[in-house]
Amino acid sequence: MFEGSGLEGSDPDSTARITFLMKEVYGENDAVYLKGKRLTEKSLYKVAEDAERGFYMRPNSEKRTNDIYHLTHLFLSPLVDTQERVQSCCDLNDKRIKKIMRAIAITQCGDGGWRPFWSNESDPIYTVLALKLLIWTSTIKAEELRAYHRAHSQK
Repeated sequence: MFEGSGLEGSDPDSTARITFLMKEVYGENDAVYLKGKRLTEKSLYKVAEDAERGFYMRPNSEKRTNDIYHLTHLFLSPLVDTQERVQSCCDLNDKRIKKIMRAIAITQCGDGGWRPFWSNESDPIYTVLALKLLIWTSTIKAEELRAYHRAHSQK
């Protein structure tokens, strides 16, 4: 965490999680929290650019299609997925978040779920996290999700 002056050498998702913890424990004026917040903001810009572009580059210059983990790793975790945690990271109406939400919708698998990069199939946990994010950001409405489920469960 926090190596170097930019993103190089730092792990964005670990940095974000440690940053959130520092805020919870020491408050918004903590020096470690403030530094982590700056790095997390830089990472958020990068993920939003990747979302708009449709892919991201691995450190070894390997091009990868966006997946649910890459698009959400800064503000969601299967272990801690509360709306308050997401909101402490960023403004849910931020243009960057809107770009990421559009990319999440695009990366939905044919079976209706979402998959992280390490899986060839949709993952139930990441599918739930994706749906929560889409609802929290008003990208989809809970009523729409219920109607979709009713329509497809009657078949």
